[in-house]
Amino acid sequence: MRAHELCTSEALLKELTATLRRKFKIAAREIPWLAEYRARATLVKPAALPSPVCRDRDDDTVLATAIAAQAVVIVTRDDDLLTLKSHQGIAILKPRQFLEHLDGLV
Repeated sequence: MRAHELCTSEALLKELTATLRRKFKIAAREIPWLAEYRARATLVKPAALPSPVCRDRDDDTVLATAIAAQAVVIVTRDDDLLTLKSHQGIAILKPRQFLEHLDGLV
């Protein structure tokens, strides 16, 4: 079995909740997996970045959270993050790329 740890931050959870509310008109309490995700994920405080990195400054929170979590990979569909390909040794992959990466580890 491959060991994985989900990591996030309060800031990213708030953004996810707001996005779900704005795009899909869904309240967080109406999404059972959101509570499960929160319960299973390790919460970290985002690291301070010395200067902006992403062209979308809101995405710097994703990088700062990954750095604080000592992540190996960020899995995203966000083009502003994917453009970077990696940051401080943290790979930035699309979900399909991540699954292919995992398949290569078996």
